[in-house]
Amino acid sequence: MGLETEFPSEFQTPAAPPTVYVDEKEQPWDVKQGGELKVPESFVWPDAMQPKVAFNEYVDVPLIDLAPCHTGDEIGIQKVVKEVDAACREWGAFQVINHGIPDDVVLRAREAMKRVFHLPPEIKLKAQRDYIKNYNGFGAGSMLCPSKQWSEAFQFLMTDEAAPAVIDDYGERLFGDDKEFFCNAIKEYLIGNDKVRLLIWDLVIKGLKVKNDSFFKKYLSGSVNKGFRSNYYPPCPDPSKVVGLVVHTDSTLGLVQLGDVGGYQLMKDGVWMSVNPRKGENTLCINIGDYIEVMSNNQYKSVIHRVVTNTEEERISIDCVAQPPWDFPLSTCPELIDEDHPQIYKPIIGKEYQAVKLEGHVCRPQKFFTVAGDAHLELRHAAGNVFSSTSDPSVVAARA
Repeated sequence: MGLETEFPSEFQTPAAPPTVYVDEKEQPWDVKQGGELKVPESFVWPDAMQPKVAFNEYVDVPLIDLAPCHTGDEIGIQKVVKEVDAACREWGAFQVINHGIPDDVVLRAREAMKRVFHLPPEIKLKAQRDYIKNYNGFGAGSMLCPSKQWSEAFQFLMTDEAAPAVIDDYGERLFGDDKEFFCNAIKEYLIGNDKVRLLIWDLVIKGLKVKNDSFFKKYLSGSVNKGFRSNYYPPCPDPSKVVGLVVHTDSTLGLVQLGDVGGYQLMKDGVWMSVNPRKGENTLCINIGDYIEVMSNNQYKSVIHRVVTNTEEERISIDCVAQPPWDFPLSTCPELIDEDHPQIYKPIIGKEYQAVKLEGHVCRPQKFFTVAGDAHLELRHAAGNVFSSTSDPSVVAARA
C-alpha cells in the first residue's frame, strides 16, 4: 500500500474543493443591541467535523520554565533542553513561563488587538485583507473551509525592514490620528517575541544534538519573513456546531499568546485535548510546525490543532512566526539521516509548500513524502501518522 492521496475532511471537504469564504460587512456576532445572536446555517459544520471536546475540558501540556536561559545557569539550561526535546517528540507543543516578554508588554498588545476587533465592521474593513497580493490585513479566520469559522483575524507577514511602515499603515487605517497606542504596542511585542523565538530555536537545535548548527541557522538569518496574527473568537450560542479555527498545522515555529480563556485544542495520540491556558501566568504556547518536522527527519512532530468556542467569553490570541523567503529550499538536516534513520521527506521550496496549503490541504502536505519507500508510508499519510490508529469520528468519517 502506498501513500494515501485523499485528506481527511477535517483538512479538506470530502466531496468538493473547499468553499472560499471572504469578508462580509457584518458578521452574526455584530448583532445590534436587543438582537438575538444565532448561528447561521453557513457557520454550521458537518456533524463529523463538529467539536466533541469542550473548550474547558483542560489538560496540561508540558510547562517549561525558561528562567535558567536568562541567568546562564548551565545545569538549568541542560534540564530545559531535555524538557523541550521530550515535548517536541511526544507532543509537538509545550508552554513556557519566564520567557522574557514582560507582563505589561503582553497586556498592551492584547489591549491593542481588543480595540481592533471591537471597532465597527465598516472601520475594520478599511484594513481588509488583500487575498490576491499577500493576505495582510483584517479578514476571515481562514478562506478555505467547508463552512465559515466563528472568528475574525488580523495579520501581516513582513520583513524586519518593512515592519514599522506596515504597522504604521494599518494603524492609520484603523485608528487615524489615534494610532500611536496600537502601533507602539504591536512593535514592542514583536521585539520581545523575536528574542523568545531565537531562544526556542536554540533549544530545539540543542535538543536534536546537531554538531554543526549552520544548517538550522540559515533558516534564521537573512531576509526572514515575520508573521503577526491575532484571532478573535466571539461568544457563540452553540459551540457544538461551529469551529473557531479549522484543524491545521503551522508552517514553522509558532509562538502563541493564548490569553486567559480556553479554546485552543491539540491532537495527541488521536485524541483532541483542550490546552489549559493557565490564566494569569503569562505563558506562551510553542507549536512545532511542518518545517521543523521536515528538518528534523520526523524526530519532532508538527502539532495538529484547532480552536473551539464557548457561550460566555470572547477570546483573543496572538500568534507570531518567522520563516525564510518563499523561494528558500526546505530539506532535512543531513546529520539526522543515516542507515537507521533514512530520509523521509523530499526537498521542497516554500512557495510549493504554500501552494499545497492554499489548495485546501491545510495540514502536512503529502508532497513532503518521498524517499523512504512504501514500507514507511504505510504508517503515514497526508495528515500524519497520528491518524493511522485514531478512532476520532471526525477523522474516521472523513476517511471513508
